[in-house]
Amino acid sequence: MDTPRSSPLPRVLLLEDDAVSAAFLADAIAMLPAEVDVATDAATARQLARRGAYDAWLFDAEVADGDALGLLHALRAAGRGAAALAHTADPLPARVAALEAGGFLAVLAKPLRVDVLHAVLHDALRGTPAPGVAEPALSWPADSDGVWDDAAARRVSGDDGAVRRLRALLLRELPAVEDTVLGARVDRDRAGLRLCLHRLRAACGFTGAARLGHAATRLARHPSDDDAWQAFLAALEATRRAPVG
Repeated sequence: MDTPRSSPLPRVLLLEDDAVSAAFLADAIAMLPAEVDVATDAATARQLARRGAYDAWLFDAEVADGDALGLLHALRAAGRGAAALAHTADPLPARVAALEAGGFLAVLAKPLRVDVLHAVLHDALRGTPAPGVAEPALSWPADSDGVWDDAAARRVSGDDGAVRRLRALLLRELPAVEDTVLGARVDRDRAGLRLCLHRLRAACGFTGAARLGHAATRLARHPSDDDAWQAFLAALEATRRAPVG
């Protein structure tokens, strides 16, 4: 049975397993304005979607316990309906094509600006979203030395207050990130390392963590390179020590 509507606002279900990305996206959706429920794993998203009526679903393409396509197909098979959007920090053409072919109306690349998210959600709620990637992923040059890129962070997150809040959240998450990546290195868990770095790169984009974002990208591409590991750990420590602005 659907949960009764408590307000006339559209209702959005967000699936996002990275704390920084979830905080940014949930706040941005609420500004639409809209009601937003956040699920940090596919199992919770499935339960929420089956229990309540939503106008839109915004699903991370890949989370630890599943993926957006599998979740969407399960919900459609269960008779649930909503405008389905996907988001990813790796908007590779093959991935975008697979998501669209599987039923997603549009794909958003993280990080993305608030106005871009609002435009896509407005179109989806009207039933007229534009296919394709809504926003190119943020990247940094190979010689990124600065810990923070303030201009890039403001372009994405909008104002200094939001940037500082997201950076503080990122810093709280970094000890767990370090434990996860080092554990994956010891266990030779390539899949676990790739997923953790995937989440981290999105968080770096929302916060303008340029040095760490570049190092995470390099390590994801060269997980057996000792120099890439040293650069990543150095960037992690530099970010942890840097003031948030």
